[in-house]
Amino acid sequence: ATTPRERTLAVNMAREALTRLANTDSTDEEGSDEPVPLGDVAVALERFSDGLGAPLSIPHDAITESPRIPGRIARALELAASQAIANAIQHAGAVGLDVSVACRGEEGVAVVVADRGTGFDLGTIPPDRLGIRGSIVARVAAVGGHSELRSGSEGTVVDHVYRDDRRRAQLGLLERQLQCSRGTRRARACRSGHPARTA
Repeated sequence: ATTPRERTLAVNMAREALTRLANTDSTDEEGSDEPVPLGDVAVALERFSDGLGAPLSIPHDAITESPRIPGRIARALELAASQAIANAIQHAGAVGLDVSVACRGEEGVAVVVADRGTGFDLGTIPPDRLGIRGSIVARVAAVGGHSELRSGSEGTVVDHVYRDDRRRAQLGLLERQLQCSRGTRRARACRSGHPARTA
């Protein structure tokens, strides 16, 4: 760290790392299954980025009415995106740093971190570089989501996505059961000679 900004970033990142280490075994670090608004992730990321000296404004008014997600999912997305933000500040100087938090309907929820730095070659990342593999990819994968990284001369984009496939499967099962029930009522009505009532 040679500039005041780099020194501030290094200190803040070290403090954040120590805080996470101290909370490794606590539910505050992993989150709970209690549903939370997706907008909470945006607020937390704004707070994190501001603490690193790169204030962000993440639009989240439009997602305040979106379905809530389990706290542990929100926490994983938050921590993974925080690492991506720290990387963008450290390696790209926060040039063009942009973060979005959105509900994509059936595709799930997404947190995207992008910058317009010089980018890097994903294939040259050493095995001991845990920032991307551990703090980003593995963290989101551990809760059933996935992260996609794209980097080139025009910058880097890290896309974190979580889709509740279990909930979709449950809804699909309920729909099939409802259709089956309606079909059974119609079959009985045909045999009895009386029209079936529709729900």
